[in-house]
Amino acid sequence: MTRVSIEAIPNATFTAARVADERWNGWVCPFFRFHEAMRLVAKWNEQGIDANNGCRFAARYDEQRDAFGFIEIEAEIDPDSCPERWEWFERCAGDEDGFQVYAIGAWSWCWWDDTECEWTDEGHKHEGTLTDSETSDGFNWNCSTCGYPVAAPEITP
Repeated sequence: MTRVSIEAIPNATFTAARVADERWNGWVCPFFRFHEAMRLVAKWNEQGIDANNGCRFAARYDEQRDAFGFIEIEAEIDPDSCPERWEWFERCAGDEDGFQVYAIGAWSWCWWDDTECEWTDEGHKHEGTLTDSETSDGFNWNCSTCGYPVAAPEITP
């Protein structure tokens, strides 16, 4: 089991049954058992409307699909009126104990592994080297150990 976090849900950690051996752009790719995926849905829905961008968070489990759906959509739009905007994560191969798991946000969301580095009251203390990745609006700096976003290092000439 691995403790993971995501920036979209502040002050919450989730227990991944396992994480993939490879990373996506430096981020961990978690697999969740059903009960933890349901907790993730509840926390996602608690976000309500984002004060920064005015978007609403919605999530649910679809029993017929056996999949978890997530959406971040403009507050004035009914999420059910835009089925094409939902991101669905179906059940996949089980974990080592035989439990079915769901790769929610794996290979598409920025998850970090909370167990890989030290955390203090002041925040993250990365153990690895920093890595940078080019994005459409510049560079992101992340801890190479856990993938957590960190402030860009000061570069001296």
